[in-house]
Amino acid sequence: MTLRSRIILLATGLTALVLVLFAVPLAIALKQSASDRVVRESQYVTQGVADYLSTDTYTATQTGQYVDRVNSRTDTAVTVLLPNGESVGATLPSDIANEPKPDPDGDGDRDAEHEDLGKVSTPPVRRQSAGWIVALQSSNASGRALVRGYVGDGTVDREVAQRWALVAGASDALLAIAALG
Repeated sequence: MTLRSRIILLATGLTALVLVLFAVPLAIALKQSASDRVVRESQYVTQGVADYLSTDTYTATQTGQYVDRVNSRTDTAVTVLLPNGESVGATLPSDIANEPKPDPDGDGDRDAEHEDLGKVSTPPVRRQSAGWIVALQSSNASGRALVRGYVGDGTVDREVAQRWALVAGASDALLAIAALG
């Protein structure tokens, strides 16, 4: 084995070691970042539907068409429980209740304070049924509707896989550069 091949082998080994030591915290950070992005997007989508419903009166048909358009464009499954009890939109997992939580002061924001919040409640996010659920109440002249958005773990897994593929490609390129010397 020549001195050149030993140096190349040493450089390749050190590059691989650094990549492995860097990969573990990076994998954790990428998973958390992907999860946060997916949940935040789910909040935005659900908030958008709730804001739309709070702008004017609506029929079940109008709401259904709007929610179907939203569902076709995003990974968030949105469903709306209308004031008359009818549900439109995506089918959510069976363990997610369709009943709205009580509203202590009747203003649609599910709290007895912050009276300047308007007609849409703040978007709480809960972990449930292998995913995240965002639930909002929206009020207008038609009554109070419950808007729920659900995003599953599969969406997060796809996002993580895309990010890891990019990192793996860059790592392979660095190893190839180190091996070629």
